[in-house]
Amino acid sequence: LKTLLEFIQNNYSAGGRAFCDTAPVLERYWAWRAGLGWIGKNTQLIIPQAGSCFFLGELIIDLPADRYDSPQENRCGSCTRCLNACPTKALEAPFRLNSAKCLSYLTIEYRGELPLDTGQKMGKMIYGSDECQRACPWNRFATPSRTIEFSPSASLLTMRKEDWHRLSEEQYRTLFKGSAVKRAKYQGLMRNIRSAKK
Repeated sequence: LKTLLEFIQNNYSAGGRAFCDTAPVLERYWAWRAGLGWIGKNTQLIIPQAGSCFFLGELIIDLPADRYDSPQENRCGSCTRCLNACPTKALEAPFRLNSAKCLSYLTIEYRGELPLDTGQKMGKMIYGSDECQRACPWNRFATPSRTIEFSPSASLLTMRKEDWHRLSEEQYRTLFKGSAVKRAKYQGLMRNIRSAKK
């Protein structure tokens, strides 16, 4: 995104900024308006022939576009697999997510103590939940990323259950350097580990 932005700035004298989950930009909404896909019953953007397992990135620039695409029609049909798969029933109805129940919100953004029954619903998950996306039939089109930077590190892959319970703050900083897992903070991740189903 930064390379593309530099190209636009250098060749078209435009100002702008690049974003990828780095500012309060309504990414899904603008991606839908731009015609990339539709917002599914699980509230995720679904791209035809790609699914919903991807990052959304935006360039906001001060030039008008030559043309605008149209939003896509929703193609979820009568499917409710995402709603049925949600461990906390945070998807209370199609297109309606109660974030206060969502494991992704609770284990990543929420700073308080987890509700008492959350641990049983987490299973072995200690950071986020993608159960609604796993259940979505459109994700059969998703392909694994070949971008090296998105691959788990060798040190992460060798972690065992007991290692997680003994994780020090220094190990946490090393293990997740430059990672979005740092959004949960060390205390939040350890809270999640203690709460997860044994």
